[in-house]
Amino acid sequence: MMDLKHTAALLRQHGLTLPQFFALLAVERGGEEGATMTDLAEGTLQTPSSLTGIVGRLVARGLCTRGRDDHDRRVVRVRLTPEGQGLLTRLREARRKALAEALGGEASGGLVPPLRTLLEGLALLAYPNGAYPPRLLI
Repeated sequence: MMDLKHTAALLRQHGLTLPQFFALLAVERGGEEGATMTDLAEGTLQTPSSLTGIVGRLVARGLCTRGRDDHDRRVVRVRLTPEGQGLLTRLREARRKALAEALGGEASGGLVPPLRTLLEGLALLAYPNGAYPPRLLI
């Protein structure tokens, strides 16, 4: 089963640290308009100064862009690039494959389909209006 140690190893294969990964996920939640640095700091539990370095490294790798807000020049917005979105997609797929293998594999029936059904049912109970929380890796 994929735990935090295995996830960190997967991220290292893609040249990411856990804080960088969590920042990418938080940026993704910002959608088209992007996430503010304040949103990212709150969403990743990083200090603003730490987050500045994390985002700087993601920008340098071409995974995000950083720029001023169109309506309030004091606000800095961070957006995913297509490369950043592609990396998150590849990481999710790698995670799904590892989980499927650990649970017996989707191809062989395994536990994945019934667990997915269970999770979807729980999500409907917990979020009847359909306002699901952002997904991480499932």
